Amino acid sequence: MRRAVLVLCVSFVFAAAAQAQRAGSVSVREAVGARSYPAAPRLAQQVSVAPAITLDSINRVMPERVLQMQQRNADGIVPVQNGIGRPLADPIMVHLKGAEAAKTGIAPLGRGVVAATVRGIAWSGSVQVNGAQRLRLHLSNVKLSADAVLWVYGNGEAIAFSRELLDPNGGLWTPSTNGETIHVEVEIASGAQASFNIDNVLELIDGAETTRSLKPNDTPSCLLDVTCVGITIPASPLPVSQVERAIAHLEFVDNGSSFVCTGGLLNDNPTSSGNPAYLLTANHCISTQTTASSLQAFWDYRYASCSSSTVPPLSTLQVSNGSTLLTTASKDSGGPDVTLLRLNSIPANRLLLGWTADTSAVPPGTTLYRISHPAPEGFGPQPQQYSSTSVVNPNGACANLPTSRYVYSSSLVGGTYGGSSGSPVMIASGQVVGQLFGGCAPAGHDPAAGCDTAVMNVDGAFSASYPLLK
Repeated sequence: MRRAVLVLCVSFVFAAAAQAQRAGSVSVREAVGARSYPAAPRLAQQVSVAPAITLDSINRVMPERVLQMQQRNADGIVPVQNGIGRPLADPIMVHLKGAEAAKTGIAPLGRGVVAATVRGIAWSGSVQVNGAQRLRLHLSNVKLSADAVLWVYGNGEAIAFSRELLDPNGGLWTPSTNGETIHVEVEIASGAQASFNIDNVLELIDGAETTRSLKPNDTPSCLLDVTCVGITIPASPLPVSQVERAIAHLEFVDNGSSFVCTGGLLNDNPTSSGNPAYLLTANHCISTQTTASSLQAFWDYRYASCSSSTVPPLSTLQVSNGSTLLTTASKDSGGPDVTLLRLNSIPANRLLLGWTADTSAVPPGTTLYRISHPAPEGFGPQPQQYSSTSVVNPNGACANLPTSRYVYSSSLVGGTYGGSSGSPVMIASGQVVGQLFGGCAPAGHDPAAGCDTAVMNVDGAFSASYPLLK
């Protein structure tokens, strides 16, 4: 174990040529791609101003939408849905010009307020959804100068961003905020202009409310908390304390709804300079740039200790906002259900996982390891969970999932559920050999039953992905 950990912590990789078929893991102690932003003006906390729009929770006004989401998740459709968006009947139109700033104090402007700042002028407005847990807003027709800064905040810290979150349609989804009121602020330099429309609010639903129907004979009792490995769970050959720094809980928006998956950071080609923030996940999670732009990757989502039962709020975690879609291949197109993203930034103290494209790296009998964020029915997305599987050579593959592009394995300990989709699967060295597609079940078994040992895990093979990724 000690030797494996030391190998992962060195600051170089083993492969040395552009054609290399493998790479080792590398630790990144400094943040990558992080931008420095000024503090939010927080005008909404300086004056009393009513929200531009106040709504009731989706649970109260559209319970049928919640039931549809719960049924979708109960049916095992992936990715798991965790949020419902709705268009605003009366969008908030923001048009800000430097000349409009109040000379003194905070003044009304449109459906918010405006004030002069040290950098120029700032506008602030808010949307309230009574009873909401977390919220995101969609901005359309976004026109911002290069130095414009936006912030959103609720009950927690203000989150800054700018044009890097724009999608190909000229819109963006704000990062999520905690609580039933989401404040939006934008600051521009004197003489500059900014405009956008706030036209959609997305309500994120955490915990058991994402689904209330448990499958018969399937409870998530097999799941193993990653913080318990080596304590109440036997120690693993996988250097868990290192690998967990590479694994992220993913939330993203597709067609106005929010979904969850898992992803893992990958080491770059060893001949390249720097450490681009490459993230591996599944095509059935993220397959378009519009969805990739909306991505939030939450880091270190795990219990404080093996004895803890308190799920840490996502609002307390470090998060990467936005990404660029580099390549993707779906099952239906004959691919290994893979997506590679470049995150806009990653926080410090990350691990970039090594990988191998060698087809001989996973012969029958090989033990595989995984850390993921499963979302079992009746519980919702979970902090990091650990599992291991044994590679099998099935007599027959599931339809359209040939062994030339997919790796089949039977559960040894732990399990996976929707929400684990896209999570890297690794050999004992920590090198990635695939990413989770889903389950393959024999007759009479449910492929979404994550604790049924008769259900095989199916991973897109990294050896099949490599020609796309390299």
